[in-house]
Amino acid sequence: MVRRDLSGSTLIHKIENSFISPMYMISDVAKAAGVGIDTARRYVQQGLVCPTSRTVRGHGLYSAADIERLRLICEAKACGLTVEDIAELLKLTEDSGRREQARARARRRIAALDRKIRELMAIRETFAALERPVTEGKQSKP
Repeated sequence: MVRRDLSGSTLIHKIENSFISPMYMISDVAKAAGVGIDTARRYVQQGLVCPTSRTVRGHGLYSAADIERLRLICEAKACGLTVEDIAELLKLTEDSGRREQARARARRRIAALDRKIRELMAIRETFAALERPVTEGKQSKP
């Protein structure tokens, strides 16, 4: 079943376990997540977002959860995470069945991020020292 909602987005309803959940085309997912369609397609090609199902013509269909996943990916990317970092973050959120393994991976990742933050803070301090006026910290001559 295909219909248009009030915003004009194409909604495709899929019957799952006796309830109907809306399915969205990639253009609608991109718009809802606040990104361009090329960005959304790139994350699909990189395997960070996968279609929940497909139309008879092979077009990917996405759920509301996929929209939230794309938003998370974009937020992580804006924070400077690499595609590999984002993939690992997504895997950790999905590894609820192996909670201890996921927690151990998360601890290792946090330690690595803490090291990177310390390195960046040291670099920042170097630039801050260069930016300060030369006379700062020196006593004035009478």
